[in-house]
Amino acid sequence: MMTNASVFIVANNTNNTVVSVTNEGPQTTRQTQKLDGSPDVCGKKWQSRYQALHQDIINNKREAKFLVYFCDWTPGGCAGYGDRVRGMISLFYLAILTDRAFLIHWKKPKPLERFLTPKNINWTFPIPLLETRKHFWKDIYGRKKDIDGWLTTNSSALVSLMKKENFNVYFDKPVEVVTTNIYFADSAMQKNKYLMQRAQDLEISPLLPGSQRHAKIGCAFDVLFNKSPGLQNALQNTRKKLRENSAFVIGIHIRLGDNQFGRNHTRVSESDFPKYFFCAKRVERKLFNLDDRKQARWFLATDSLLVKDYARKHFAEKVITEENKPEHLDLFKKDKKPISDEGMMSVLHDHFMLAECDFLVLSRSSFSGTAVGVGIHNSKTYTFGENCSLDSK
Repeated sequence: MMTNASVFIVANNTNNTVVSVTNEGPQTTRQTQKLDGSPDVCGKKWQSRYQALHQDIINNKREAKFLVYFCDWTPGGCAGYGDRVRGMISLFYLAILTDRAFLIHWKKPKPLERFLTPKNINWTFPIPLLETRKHFWKDIYGRKKDIDGWLTTNSSALVSLMKKENFNVYFDKPVEVVTTNIYFADSAMQKNKYLMQRAQDLEISPLLPGSQRHAKIGCAFDVLFNKSPGLQNALQNTRKKLRENSAFVIGIHIRLGDNQFGRNHTRVSESDFPKYFFCAKRVERKLFNLDDRKQARWFLATDSLLVKDYARKHFAEKVITEENKPEHLDLFKKDKKPISDEGMMSVLHDHFMLAECDFLVLSRSSFSGTAVGVGIHNSKTYTFGENCSLDSK
């Protein structure tokens, strides 16, 4: 079982209720940055309705039904930060649409709750000791396909399942536990007649046709997460540097690939990455008529020390970037340790700072895409650095 037996016992009645032997106090909440225009983009009622349902389930006032995002092993099992976010947010919406309490069990390489804490729902509630089914919804990439205790599949099979399955029937256990890095909420879910009818009934705006692409990520974050005091302080320190003299801020994300983490995989070549900085200069001139270099600052997030050194050398007066060596959540060389607390903080810091920038020059990666979502950016506020298309902006 995947929970602490001193916290829960299994109820034997037919409703599968959960009995807690702890008395949890109210959640600590802190004021966070209000999502710009979030009521129009995200909708206004489904959040409080789901909060009430979630609370009723964990308080034994409704039938015990849980859907758990599960990450408790590494390396290679859960993927990097952006992929984890995409899988986790997809499961969050699936939990809402199937009337299940959503829990997050993200323990490796660092517990998520050290850096992000519950906001409107208690997703840290321990996994109940009830009948459980486990799912592995991702490509195996050469791993054993008979992972003991897991229902295994690949991304194509999951997409097919997500398009046609009635999940109120398919999920037949009190606790359904899923490891996934697939963003099925972005497309496959929209083709499921059962889920979309429920989304219409609940008026979940970010899931409905015509909604702003990627907004579902920001709308979910606004329900799920508060930033820890340490993360909030780090973000505030960077904001002060970037926003000095009310500067316009361009965020740049350059993802070279996984070579520096011991894997033969390249996204942007070392000869091509300077074009991202030249794209940022084009954005200043063409879109915002910023000729004085002091009017704009650049925030750089990257997985490469080479890129950081280049930026400091050539754009020292404009660029703000983390000093720490880049680390990956799920990849590290055999002679190295998994990501440190400082590395995890840097990943989250870079993600949230990108989300806050006024305009984004991005790599084609899940980290970039989810940062767009957290900031609820529309298509006019970002471009991809390799082609720097600005004509429609």
